Amino acid sequence: MYYLKLFLDICLWRAKPQDVPTSITLLALALFINLVLSVLSLLGKLEMGAALKVAVADLVLLVALVHTALLLRNKGVRSQQTLSALAGIGVFFLLLSWIADFAFSGITNNTGAILQFVILGWYLFIFANIVKQAMEFPLPIGIAFAVFYLLLSMGLSGALAPELISEARG
Repeated sequence: MYYLKLFLDICLWRAKPQDVPTSITLLALALFINLVLSVLSLLGKLEMGAALKVAVADLVLLVALVHTALLLRNKGVRSQQTLSALAGIGVFFLLLSWIADFAFSGITNNTGAILQFVILGWYLFIFANIVKQAMEFPLPIGIAFAVFYLLLSMGLSGALAPELISEARG
């Protein structure tokens, strides 16, 4: 429960990624829960095997991109905290997105889509803030990094599961 509150506090700017303990166990747990929730969120759109493939690929992309960037900035010692924070906020935003989907599932106007867009923007800003602090970047570079990750993630997901692209268009 402590970690859930910590990740929520990061999302509300009441805590920093530096407040996340350096712990391989916490990192593994945050990545695992993120993976499970990602797979579950994709099951309405994809079969289990494809959902698992997309979710695993996205986590590998996140870990590789962030860890490499930290190493290039000579901040490799921050990997566990940074990746734990990013996976933890990912869990928070996946849950928030589910709640929004559930709350607006029977409504025919665009309120749910607008809310999902707001949630995505909030996620990107928190992601950017974590990157900014971990890599000691200015915020605009953190935002660019977050958007770059999002675009790579969407491209990779679309390449692995083209049905995601056709569903988004239709």
